[in-house]
Amino acid sequence: MKEENEARSISRRGFIKGSVAAGGLAAIAPLTACGSQQGVSPEDDGGEISWDYEAEVVIVGSGLAGMSAATEAIEAGASVIIVERFAELGGASGDSGKLVAWSSQLNLPQPDPSVPEDSADLLYKDMLAAGENKGDPEMLKILADQSVDGINFLLDRGVAFQNVLKFAEGRQGQGTYAYDLHSGSPVSTLRELYLAAGGKLLTEMTMVDFVKKNDRIVGIIALDADGSKVNFKALKAVIMGTGVWVNDEMMIRKHWPTVPEDVLEAGQYYGNQGVPFGPYTGEAIRAGERIGVGTRQMSTIACEGFYASFEYLKKGVAFAGLTRSPNELHVNLEGQRFIDESKCRGTLAAEVLKQTDHVYLVISDDHLVNGEYKMGYVNDETLDKWVADGDVKRADTFEELAQQIHETWGVPTDALLETIHRYNSYCDDSVDPEFGKPDYFLWKIATPPYYAGPTMSVHPYPTLGGFDSDRDARVRDCDGTVIPGLYAAGLCAGGHLGTDGILGSFQADALVFGRIAGKNAVAETPWA
Repeated sequence: MKEENEARSISRRGFIKGSVAAGGLAAIAPLTACGSQQGVSPEDDGGEISWDYEAEVVIVGSGLAGMSAATEAIEAGASVIIVERFAELGGASGDSGKLVAWSSQLNLPQPDPSVPEDSADLLYKDMLAAGENKGDPEMLKILADQSVDGINFLLDRGVAFQNVLKFAEGRQGQGTYAYDLHSGSPVSTLRELYLAAGGKLLTEMTMVDFVKKNDRIVGIIALDADGSKVNFKALKAVIMGTGVWVNDEMMIRKHWPTVPEDVLEAGQYYGNQGVPFGPYTGEAIRAGERIGVGTRQMSTIACEGFYASFEYLKKGVAFAGLTRSPNELHVNLEGQRFIDESKCRGTLAAEVLKQTDHVYLVISDDHLVNGEYKMGYVNDETLDKWVADGDVKRADTFEELAQQIHETWGVPTDALLETIHRYNSYCDDSVDPEFGKPDYFLWKIATPPYYAGPTMSVHPYPTLGGFDSDRDARVRDCDGTVIPGLYAAGLCAGGHLGTDGILGSFQADALVFGRIAGKNAVAETPWA
């Protein structure tokens, strides 16, 4: 294991093999929502478990949910241990760049002053609509109401944000906050404060079972990188912040039996490469099911439509595209638009799966590619190489761009040019009669050079089902009864958002409910 800042590494490919072996417990466990109550208990070991570590609060996962919970707990004076399965810290949060909130102490102006003034109620309605009205209204209301306190919590602890709001898909022109990742991620900033306050953090630990006593969760069992058991005693509570399980092929196939094979293959490849910081599997969910923990919306598996298709992913070309902006133009291999480009990731992905070869192209210009929406990993040298290799197209005229696209991807030149000019006319008129794209997202593609490619496709991310938890982040059993000593926050808690989320809402959910879990865990009465 790696404790705090000790150096130790493990390859992700090696970890996948290890997790299969280590997850022997999980692999043979029933996968129904209500398990057989088989959890480990002190009585199983003759009335006593030999504990390797002890703290008032044990947190599983070092992403934003876990770090927010840990910060609240340790600032309240509790002893805290964080258990992280990877050598790297931060989970998916470590690579996330946006956080949604309807205001903050930064008092930043909206990217378009003509849009409606933001508010908690408007944010709530946008999140509910993004999830196709299948999210939990109570949870979304809490999330919207506490989003401002959440971002101010980060600001007060030194997390840096960019000084402009970014347009976000799923909103009505209101912006979302972007981290200044050059100054460190929120996870890394909170981690330094946590360690300085005396918190303990152990990495390369895969949680495989809960320990219960008289129906209360009193600890967890983890396996270290060598496969040895490590027992953690939680005097007050265990908080789950284990995130998604998108790379767990067994669980994906169970809950999405019709998953397209190319989508599954892309997801597994992303996970193997650790994009971002995977692979994410479902040992924690399966451990919960074995002791009768309730789950919600396990079949709600969203897809991400903003990533390069498998062919280019394997070459390392623009894995998340050149930009990610609702102001782009998207076309299929027939050269036609197929969606309002400002729709949320899951809606985009669903439409992409209806297109030829499950791919599409982004058409953009210098304003987008070298402006505020440029992806942070795309520097000039890298972009020039991709262009020289023919994986990204760059041209000073639409005619030249269309010819390059036709030669590589077979897109009809005339159809593509007609689509581009028609789209630009919509931007001139501030009305999109085809797909109803809002006028504040209608940015004309008009600043050469123009760009296209690589082809973009779909992979499964995120899973939105998980532990059934209440407004206090307390986990419930299959009958809806609160399980003492067990909390969950972030994307391992199911049912909050519905079928999808607006840009930055996954981070906000982790932050808000992570803080709630941390506060409430500290208030628990010790069981021993």
